[in-house]
Amino acid sequence: MVKAESPFKVSIEHGAMFAHELSELCNTEELIQLIASARHIRDLTGKEILSAMITDVPGWSWGLVPVLSGSGVKYLSLGTNYGPTDPFLPDMVVQWNKEFESLYGHVLPTVRGAFTGYWEDGAASSAKMTGLNRQNAGNASIINSLAVLKNNNEDLSDQIYELWRKILLYDEHTWGAYNSISEPESDFALQQWAVKSSYARDAALQAHKMRDDILNIDSRWRDNTGRVENRLTKVEIINTHSWPVTAAIEIHPSWGPAGTTVRDENGNKVASQLMSIGHIYFIAENVPPLASKIYFFSGDATAKPGKTKQGNIIENDLFILKVNESDGSIKSLTDRRNNIELVNNSELPGLNSYFYVEGRSPEIKYSPSEASVEVIEEGDLLSVIKTESAAPGCENITNYYTLVKGIEKVYITTVTDKKKIYMQEGVHLGFPFNIPGGDIHIDLALGVYEPDADQAEGACKNYFTPEGWVDDTPESQTIYSYIMNNYWETNYLAAQEGYITFRYVLHPHGMFNSAISEKRATEESERLVVVPESSIDRGMEPLFRINNDNIICITLIPTEDGYLIRLYNTGGVPEKLEISWRDKPEQVWFSDFDGKTTGSYENGTMVPGYGIRTIKVSINDEL
Repeated sequence: MVKAESPFKVSIEHGAMFAHELSELCNTEELIQLIASARHIRDLTGKEILSAMITDVPGWSWGLVPVLSGSGVKYLSLGTNYGPTDPFLPDMVVQWNKEFESLYGHVLPTVRGAFTGYWEDGAASSAKMTGLNRQNAGNASIINSLAVLKNNNEDLSDQIYELWRKILLYDEHTWGAYNSISEPESDFALQQWAVKSSYARDAALQAHKMRDDILNIDSRWRDNTGRVENRLTKVEIINTHSWPVTAAIEIHPSWGPAGTTVRDENGNKVASQLMSIGHIYFIAENVPPLASKIYFFSGDATAKPGKTKQGNIIENDLFILKVNESDGSIKSLTDRRNNIELVNNSELPGLNSYFYVEGRSPEIKYSPSEASVEVIEEGDLLSVIKTESAAPGCENITNYYTLVKGIEKVYITTVTDKKKIYMQEGVHLGFPFNIPGGDIHIDLALGVYEPDADQAEGACKNYFTPEGWVDDTPESQTIYSYIMNNYWETNYLAAQEGYITFRYVLHPHGMFNSAISEKRATEESERLVVVPESSIDRGMEPLFRINNDNIICITLIPTEDGYLIRLYNTGGVPEKLEISWRDKPEQVWFSDFDGKTTGSYENGTMVPGYGIRTIKVSINDEL
């Protein structure tokens, strides 16, 4: 906040937000970083920043509320359009706020509910870059956690700030030029998109380099160009999450594994498979929280991979998956444990049904036809079935469906080779589930909501923008993934083209449990980290353990004298927080988002439902 002496009264207040964000594109940590500059200016100047403003954007993530409150911000000004400058308005608002709050603040009505956004659909006009930037936000959290787990002594604060700045600038609502729709090939429109997309691309490059630098990865392992001198003898698998994770790990053939037999650090052979394209997959089972395991390669380096075959069915110990040969969707998915058919074919041909809307009316829609189907991998560990078909709006569409033995998930990857089309269009993937009873839940930053029931009056109900997962338990409910469109009249892209990949993971389960949904989704978006030829022969022990399954660590953040732990209660009721430490810290405190001490920490403290807490850990006596 700055006041200048002049013949005229000048008062300029720094708003709390870094930019006018499409806030529902942001994960929790990104929202915290959205307010970081305001907290920094407050600390530098000693002046509280009490108000935030978003204009021109209708709809705001629920996560903004606890993040603004935790940053000391009391007021949020919301407007959907800019207007002419009124020189008398600021003083009037200040005076009005003072008088109104003092007289009526205690009787103001409380409004609850998610005010889901109206503009996030425009981000689907550039699906490839939007997907990349969502990965960037997850990678930023991984990088921070790796710096703590690996005791990195380099001050990364400037690099992390720059990484978050790029991520935030991509998710800022000004997507492109005013004439991006009317004159999409004009120099101005192309230049604006070049700048906008560079934020996502540059953030991805920076995140990749920062990760490799923290892990001290040798240059010969930093890409997959293939070098004959490579001979990989071991990998370290790091779990940056606060719960154990089991996952299939892919080893690229250019790393030159010393053999196709994989053993853990205790010499036990683990499940593995050589793929037809030369990749090795193995199961990293129960990698401990905030810790790592080592796996070694040996044996026959020239083992023959499995053969491909014709057919439209793959199966394992948990699922039977049958592909629809007319359009490439999943015609049938049987849960073998419960003998339940999970697909409802009455509305769509199957799960992952592609359909293309020409214009704005969903009644004018088209589907693929004459899909080719091939089982490209079939082994004891992993099976993959591939479909290819011509698809309206695309040159073609390719689907990969994967089952992994012992893992209760179905992996779906859809690759569209999109045509460049300026006529208005919408592209969707439909998932018609057959699940008896229950409700539907959607996650967002620092919360979970049921459509309609938990939305505020006036919220967008045309579509929803999940942070990471949708839990579908109503009977015969169809979910549509709205993957691409160009319906906007300005700002967003008029067309997109080329290869664009969409990835889904299905996790059949019993009763709804928000903690399980949050964990399964997060471990897919922020995957286990693979370190080739690690310098250690035994994995790291867990840095700490959270003794409550409903409370998770979102990320670790390095500080000058230790680190911060960002905690989140994934459920709607208060939960008791207890932490067991590998190495007892010198001091543990509750802090604000940036590490300023707010109170002492004691095991047994209650964390509110969907509440966030930050803990400051000091590894020496300096606070």
